[in-house]
Amino acid sequence: MAATKRPGAAGRSATTGATSPAKSAEIPVWKQALIWVGLLGTVAACTVGAIVNGDDGSAIVPGPTAQERGDTVPILQRSTASQGVCYGWVLKDYFDYGDPLSVGSNLGDGVSVEDSPGCPRWLQVTARIYYPAESSDSNDSAYVDVTGSADVSSAQLLRIENGLARLGLTEEVFIDDPGWATTRAGRRPGPR
Repeated sequence: MAATKRPGAAGRSATTGATSPAKSAEIPVWKQALIWVGLLGTVAACTVGAIVNGDDGSAIVPGPTAQERGDTVPILQRSTASQGVCYGWVLKDYFDYGDPLSVGSNLGDGVSVEDSPGCPRWLQVTARIYYPAESSDSNDSAYVDVTGSADVSSAQLLRIENGLARLGLTEEVFIDDPGWATTRAGRRPGPR
C-alpha cells in the first residue's frame, strides 16, 4: 500500500503546500516576473505607438510665405509714413511658448514694433492659432488680439479688432491660412 499524504502533514497546507497561512498568499517569484514583463511590455508598446502615431503633421501652424512678408512690409512702411503709426504682426502657435512663428512690421520682416524706439505710436495684430491633433475631438481655433502703444485707447483697439471681420479676416480665414491672414491684418486701418 502506497503512503498518502494526509492534510496538514508535516505542518503544510494540503491545498498550497505552504507552511503557514501567510505564506499561502505569496505569489511565486516566476509569476511576479511574468506579471512585470507583461506590464513593462504593455507600457513599451503604448509608448512606441504614441511616438509613431503621435504627430501626423496636422497640428503644425504654417507661417506667412517669404512673398507675403515681403509684400506686406512696404505697404506698412507707406501707411506709417502717411499716418505716423507703426504697424506690425505676430503669428504664434497656441501651445508654443517660445519664439513666435512670424514677426514683422513697417520696420521689416522679423522686427517687432512693440518696444521699438523708432515707434512711439504703434499697433500690432497677434494671432494665436490652435490646431489640435487629428485624433482630438477639439476644433481648430484662432485667437486674434490687437495691441497698441499707451496712447491708443482700449475702445480704439477693440474697434480695430472687431473691424477685421469686416475686412474678411474672420476666425475661419485665420484658421485656413494663418500666415496670409496675419500679414493682411497687419495692413488694416489705424486708430482714428
